[in-house]
Amino acid sequence: MSLKSGTVMESSKLPYQYWFIALHLVTVTKKTLSALEMQRQLGHKYYEPIWAMMHKMRRSMSKRDDLYHLDSNVELDEGFYSIAFSLWIDEFTGKQEELKRGKGSQKKAKVLVMASVDKVAPEDFNPKKHKTHSKVKYIKMKVVEDLEATTINGEVESNINTDASVQTDDYTSYKKLPEIIQKHNAYNLQYDESDKVLPWVHKAITNSKNLLKAIHHCVWPDYLQN
Repeated sequence: MSLKSGTVMESSKLPYQYWFIALHLVTVTKKTLSALEMQRQLGHKYYEPIWAMMHKMRRSMSKRDDLYHLDSNVELDEGFYSIAFSLWIDEFTGKQEELKRGKGSQKKAKVLVMASVDKVAPEDFNPKKHKTHSKVKYIKMKVVEDLEATTINGEVESNINTDASVQTDDYTSYKKLPEIIQKHNAYNLQYDESDKVLPWVHKAITNSKNLLKAIHHCVWPDYLQN
């Protein structure tokens, strides 16, 4: 039995030093690193093992996130991420599948974003330090196949405590949330009001989209959750 058995490094032929340097760079870098940049930092000859190593690390961090449930006050919203896609072509007629628009578009992946926040006490609120009257604790982002009520309820049940207070907009699929949680506040928001009521989920969506754009030319759906 090797020292790597039962760890994220199991079955890897890369040296320990690569793993420790890569883990350090991934966790201390404020933005993010591409696999190509990681390969350059490590001085490795081949790209594919470094790419696989980084995906293993991401899956490991995802398992850690799945250990806890969000509690107290939770903001919930959906995000749409641009992904690489190929339109299906009928082999008999040669006709290409039509590109859909809006929320059902093939070039957009649906992601459910949840943020657990704490309220900042009035006596502790400092306008120079705090931009909002809340501070974020944990964030979870889950890629989903659709935004049907049953799908959303399943993700909420798996990731949020039933005694939490959940804030959402008035999207139709959120109307069944009271079946599984004790307190649900749905707000009819105008476009310019959403950042005031759901500030942290929108920051998470914006920041993650910018990180993806800065590093990757495109992301295939199979790897978006990582």
